[in-house]
Amino acid sequence: MEYKPIAQLPKGTAEMLRGYLECAEWCGLQDEDREALELSVSPKWDADSLRQAGEDCSCFLADHASIIGGRLPQAGHDFWLTRNRHGAGFWDGDWPAEHGRILTDAAHVWGSVDVSFDASTETLSLR
Repeated sequence: MEYKPIAQLPKGTAEMLRGYLECAEWCGLQDEDREALELSVSPKWDADSLRQAGEDCSCFLADHASIIGGRLPQAGHDFWLTRNRHGAGFWDGDWPAEHGRILTDAAHVWGSVDVSFDASTETLSLR
């Protein structure tokens, strides 16, 4: 089953950033935050998190555009998974092996990011 994101993203959100944030929402939340998100009425991402995630994705894409090509949503998804060292990502077979190794090594340099949800403001944020 494919995950259907709950939090609204601004219109025109870049494809790689969209894949990145949707993956962060899908697998980055603790159980209590996930439950609160699922009960929220109009959740959104905070502006600082959108800006920072956009910068991270833009820089990563600029460095690896020739490998990523048009696979922007998948690259965003795999960038999130790989930088946070989940059990999947660039290296798990969806990319040619050499490209997967290059992208995995590059994503690990970025370090991990956590996601939280503030139920009182219905806001997701990265830290």
